[in-house]
Amino acid sequence: MESEMKQLLLQEDFSSGVLSGEWRTGEEKTRPILKECIKLPGKYCLYLPGGHCDSPLLPVKPFSYYRVDYLLKCSGSSYAAGIFYDDTGSELPSDHYTGADVSPDWTKQSFCFLGKACSRNVRIRFRPIKKEMFVGSIQVSSITTSEALSWVESIYHNMPPCNFELSAEMYRPLPGWQKTLAVPGTRRFVLLGDSVVNDISNSLFELLIERHYPGLRIEVVSSTRSGGNCTYYGQNQHLSRHVLQYNPDLLVIGGISHGGNTEPIKNLVEKIQRESKTSILLLTGAFVTPERKKSSDYPLLLRELAEKLDTGFLDTEKAWSDYVARSSYPPEYFMRDTHHANERGKQVIARLLEKFFTENQ
Repeated sequence: MESEMKQLLLQEDFSSGVLSGEWRTGEEKTRPILKECIKLPGKYCLYLPGGHCDSPLLPVKPFSYYRVDYLLKCSGSSYAAGIFYDDTGSELPSDHYTGADVSPDWTKQSFCFLGKACSRNVRIRFRPIKKEMFVGSIQVSSITTSEALSWVESIYHNMPPCNFELSAEMYRPLPGWQKTLAVPGTRRFVLLGDSVVNDISNSLFELLIERHYPGLRIEVVSSTRSGGNCTYYGQNQHLSRHVLQYNPDLLVIGGISHGGNTEPIKNLVEKIQRESKTSILLLTGAFVTPERKKSSDYPLLLRELAEKLDTGFLDTEKAWSDYVARSSYPPEYFMRDTHHANERGKQVIARLLEKFFTENQ
């Protein structure tokens, strides 16, 4: 991976003043246009009054890393994303969304993403949330794992340190996993759940774990869908498609779409344990905002289930809430919307998983 040459996939400054037909747009009434902007190198920028705009189709490889750089001007929050497609041209349910802070003046933005399992192509999507959005000078390139790790570290550098203190109630270890990870080779982690679990898979947490174990390579499979829960994944055809086909070394189950009900999780885990030797880690929710903060016995019930089924357990929701409370920042500082994390928020859970797999086994 490190020996591969950096490959430029897209470089667009809209200097021709014409929006290429390869760019895809949403509804006609919100169709983006190019506007003249003498402050930019290309003299033009992409203007989105609403909706979204997708880049041309770009080739990607599963489990390889990529970086998107662009210029942004937006008086409200906005999204950028990677939307993935398989070799048949079908859109995959797992994407990579990131959020940008308010940028009333032109600012440089970037995000890194991992090529999804089964992906062959990606489109880069830009989408304003409430205010109009201006985008200029877009570049997409493949990068090495070291470059991806450096980008992750640059995000974390500007955050309060994640000095997690995990009580016995907050986690249940996976015995022997430090020894398993210490053996050089590839380990496959399948993350199963909803869009919150997808965000966790997009945190690039694997890079933080790999640096503790020379020769280790973690393949992260985001087997997720919006609202995905264990009632859905427990159906035989979905179990095979979303879990068993990937032959995971570790299956991570989490999210906020289980409705506080552990019975479907129990049924799914028991099915998997009958058909696979994979280790299993259960996570609570994450990225809790005041709108969603409710007292619940779900974490306790999930931990009891982990003990009964002999799986790992990690209370990501409690760790997240404790960190945000200590940080002196409002929850919104770590969120791109009311349910999903921005890159800062993703790093909170990434650092938690790093601690779990390196210090608490």
